[in-house]
Parts: sequence; C-alpha cells; structure tokens
Amino acid sequence: MTLRRSVAAIMLAPFLAALTSGCGTIIHGRSQDVLVTSVPSGATAKVGDVQVVTPGTVTLKRKETYTVVFTKEGFPERKTSLESTGSWWLLGNAIFGGVVGLIIDLATGGGYKIVPSNLEMDLATGVVKERSDASATMAAVPPASSATSAGASRLRPDLADLVGLWTGTTRYVDRAIAGPTVGPQPTTIRMYGDGEELRWALTRSSATRPDITASGVVAKSEDKILLRGRYGGTGGRLGGTEVTYTLTRTDGTLSGSGMGADGLLQTISLTKQAP
Repeated sequence: MTLRRSVAAIMLAPFLAALTSGCGTIIHGRSQDVLVTSVPSGATAKVGDVQVVTPGTVTLKRKETYTVVFTKEGFPERKTSLESTGSWWLLGNAIFGGVVGLIIDLATGGGYKIVPSNLEMDLATGVVKERSDASATMAAVPPASSATSAGASRLRPDLADLVGLWTGTTRYVDRAIAGPTVGPQPTTIRMYGDGEELRWALTRSSATRPDITASGVVAKSEDKILLRGRYGGTGGRLGGTEVTYTLTRTDGTLSGSGMGADGLLQTISLTKQAP
C-alpha cells in the first residue's frame, strides 16, 4: 500500500466506523436524561428502580417504556407514562448508514427517544404536560432559598393567609342547563404555596357526572382574589380550557363568581376549614 493510500485509509476510518456502528448510538448513546418535575415541587417520583425528589433528572434506556409514580403527602398518588419512540436518527441511518447502522441503532436503542423528555405533573389535578426547554432548565435549578427548613413559606402575608382547605358549593346561574347541574354542587378548593406562588386546585362533585377539576395560580387585585387556571382532564369538553374565578373574602368565607370557556356564569361560596 502506498503512503497516499495509507493516509486516505486513516482519514476515512472514523467515517466508515460511524456508518457501520449506528449514528444514533454514537451521537447520543443508549440512554437519555429525562427531567421530572411536579406542581408543587418536592414530590417523590419513582421510575422503575430509580427514585428522585422533584425537580430531578433520571437516566433511562432509550428503548424502553416507563411508568412514573408521583407521591407527596396531602395529594393523591399520580401516575403517567414515558414512551419510547423512533427518532430521526433511524431515518438518517437508513439513508446514509445503510442496513448495518440501522440494525445497530435498533438493537442498542440509540435510534430511539423517550417522550416527553421534560415532564411536569400537577399533583392536584393529575394533568401532565411537557415543559419547554427553557422552563425545564429553570425547574432543574431550585432557588437557593429552597434549602430552608421544610414548610417554610415565601408567600406574601396576604396570600399566605389563604392557604388551606375551602369547602362549599358552586351553582350555575344559566337556567338553560337542565338536570341536576342546576342545583348546588359540592366544591372543594385547596390553596397551597409553591415557592413564591399561591396555587389553587378545585374539585367539583356531581351525582350524575365525573368530578370536575381545575387548577391554577392565585392573585390579588385590590380587595378581589383572582383564581386563574384551567380545567383538568376530567372536565369533558372543557378539559384543558381556561377558567377564572373572582372572589371576595369576608372573614372565613369566600364568595363570588366564575366563568369558563363555555361562557356559563357560576356562583361559588366557600368556608375555610380548620387545619
């Protein structure tokens, strides 16, 4: 072999290795990091034999499907799935790497990806969403003040005073709604701190239909308490749509009205329960 051919062979060796070793496996490996977060944070998330406290990152094999189980005191257990799906590396290998590279990526899992890769679970409603890369990065870095003792609150005093369990009833004002939904529906709103935010989670019961859930963030505007958020997945045709309640507090009671995407006015009356 001449010197020129030897040099050419050496220069081509890495390229040929990539073609025959599976591009996906070489570029991003057989495993993938998945960010697991929750609202509120501080929940235990178990994925197979791996357990983290949210927000946390788990390293998983790309080729497998997983169940994530969230637990936190005061909230029901929540579950969701992480699915393994083919990535664009499989198509690239089929075009450029040939059959050998494609088979290797399929066998090792390098041609797969886990979705969602940035998972957020709302513990109050069970609603799951995939965070954007930017918000996921922020969630992965807890603020320095989170190292304070458990239960320490960073809420403003006027918001912290709302924390707790509120129970009462909701009634639709629109009489065009027929049937049991016209009457008062038992309603529970749990308000809890999540860092510097006060969040709310509503459950509205019905004797004839599945419970309605909603959740969001609490704000105050002068003497009004604003609950802005979205219905949960059990909301039927309203699932995932926006809802807003405007409330006034009188001692240990909250009363006011709300309206969702259906445009129907609701009145709500709640009493704060003793801890």
